[in-house]
Amino acid sequence: MRIAHLIPPGLEYWSGVATAVTQLARALAARGHQVELWHTSDWRPGNKDLTVQLADAGVRLVALPDIHRWWDAGRAVAQVDAARPMDIVHLHSVFLPFNTLAARALRSPFAVSPHGGYDPVSLRRSAGRKTAYRILFERRMLKRAALVCTLTTQEERDTRSMGASGRVVVIPNGVERFRGEADPRPFRREVGIGPSDLLAVFVGRLDVFHKGLDELLRGLAGAPDWHLALVGPDHRGGRGTLEGMACELGVDDRMRFVGPRHRATHGSPPPAPRV
Repeated sequence: MRIAHLIPPGLEYWSGVATAVTQLARALAARGHQVELWHTSDWRPGNKDLTVQLADAGVRLVALPDIHRWWDAGRAVAQVDAARPMDIVHLHSVFLPFNTLAARALRSPFAVSPHGGYDPVSLRRSAGRKTAYRILFERRMLKRAALVCTLTTQEERDTRSMGASGRVVVIPNGVERFRGEADPRPFRREVGIGPSDLLAVFVGRLDVFHKGLDELLRGLAGAPDWHLALVGPDHRGGRGTLEGMACELGVDDRMRFVGPRHRATHGSPPPAPRV
């Protein structure tokens, strides 16, 4: 099959969605499919190892024409779609005007992966805007999709409740497992806890309300035996907000900010994940 994955603009290469997309692309290419990543000019794989791994797997990177205004997205996607027709184009993430315009412009069939965007907790964030967007745009995109890929049976139900009436399948994320033995001691020493202390770790951008980190801190306040390590970059002042909340809740002595971490791949790249 000819499969294209569309990378939304502004997506950092280390984000969960980008990681899932690039590893899925490699796995599909390893199975003999012709796989492309369509991306805007602001997206880069982020490091040479990933670029080499994509190239070695046979995944082709295709840059969309420059998008100067948000409404240019449809034109840009339509131009590439006309030149490189696919059996399926896979859109990732939801409530994105870029994906809405792309879906309208595509002549090739398209699939959609919500990546948790229809979870009730996520829907409560900016609930009014998301409700209006769903009525005006999102539901129409779901109804036109040839396929919607969900991660769990719960997400399948959430997607149906959003208006998807066609084929919805459950396919868990295929990601690479860490190769080798992981030694937890250096990390525990870094956050200042012992080998037997209870530790919860969050990995992701410090987007307090989108990621539910406010709820996580309240949970930490109710679990006095636990420590929390936050791994990831600051996002719109999220670290400052969390520091203030931690002081108010009295958990600042059990919470540590670690900052972003990017594990380099050494030697030959690991095999593509099984799908």
